[in-house]
Amino acid sequence: MASYLLIESRSDLESPDVAALREYAARLSRDGHRVDYFLVQNAVVGAQPGLAALGAAGVAVHVDGQALSARAVPVPAGGTRADIAELVSLLMTPGVIAVWH
Repeated sequence: MASYLLIESRSDLESPDVAALREYAARLSRDGHRVDYFLVQNAVVGAQPGLAALGAAGVAVHVDGQALSARAVPVPAGGTRADIAELVSLLMTPGVIAVWH
């Protein structure tokens, strides 16, 4: 199976497509693929509904710590604080399919 890295940069308040990307991540994971979902920029703001469901579906949810600090918000439920070095490492993983939204 393939490995996917889905990077979300927008909040649910900015774009209705955010929910569609979360659903895509869950579907890929249910289909047996490895999926990392990484929140950067404004994606760390707001409730980010569905992050806990992503974790339950087997998706690893990472949240950029610098974006959290800049916006003075806590790590959303279902996410794990990470840094950009981790994002770069995931991007550089051989064979990974990356989608930046």
